[in-house]
Amino acid sequence: MNSFTHESFSYIPDDILEQSIIHEHTIIMRKRAPGKYNELTQMLHLLSHIPMFSDCEVPYFFGRIADDIVDDDLPLPRGYISIPEWIEVMTAHLHNDINRIPKSTTAEFLLKRTVQRMEQYDNLDIRGELLRFLHAMRREYDRRIAGASLSQEELEQLYQEEFGSPHTIMLAAFRSRLREKDVPELGIIQGRRYALDGMKDDLRKNIIGIPTEVLEKAGMDDHDAIQLGSQILSQPIIARWRDNEIAECNTLAIQLLSRPLDIIGRMYVKALL
Repeated sequence: MNSFTHESFSYIPDDILEQSIIHEHTIIMRKRAPGKYNELTQMLHLLSHIPMFSDCEVPYFFGRIADDIVDDDLPLPRGYISIPEWIEVMTAHLHNDINRIPKSTTAEFLLKRTVQRMEQYDNLDIRGELLRFLHAMRREYDRRIAGASLSQEELEQLYQEEFGSPHTIMLAAFRSRLREKDVPELGIIQGRRYALDGMKDDLRKNIIGIPTEVLEKAGMDDHDAIQLGSQILSQPIIARWRDNEIAECNTLAIQLLSRPLDIIGRMYVKALL
């Protein structure tokens, strides 16, 4: 991701700069995980051209880029010495005048545009939701650096923080009346499924998605999980836990879809499940 600012950007319309960033990161995502993001990015791009849903693409890509930076899937933007510093600067922007962020091809500019596009939405504290998301990103970073496991309860809380605010923002962008508090299971389901699907890669990054109590039941600790890496997944107790996680996610999904949801909210939830 190019991370520089130049006076010439001041002459480029905001929507053109937005699309430049989105296009570049879409290419990065598709190269990194062929086929995984094609349908999603195409759908968001098409919907963003419908006036009612014109705000859906920018917040998604800010969140995606931020998550990739924190997970080391993208290089640290120029001008920063650490991921915590980058998160702190993003947080400071949200506490201050967001309009002072200059035009550029950076995630900072997408943060600015997300706030500008969505600050007047009803029943949405866009700055508060973004602050909550950035707090979760810092917790995720600290967990990776420490190579530490969390309890089942702590993992579910983290998943709700990581996915809850993005769901609230995206539901608002799609003009649904629903917010994360109306569908709290969605963040837990996504967090669990992403953790299960990416567990091999995560263990290589020092991210332990197996609850502490499950490791202890298997007679192992955080050090064992990191040292064994993907081999730990073949341990009988770990394998049974993974099967149980999948079954519980399916049960939560059925319960969630049985709840009264508005039409757009139901379509959003079903698309993610």
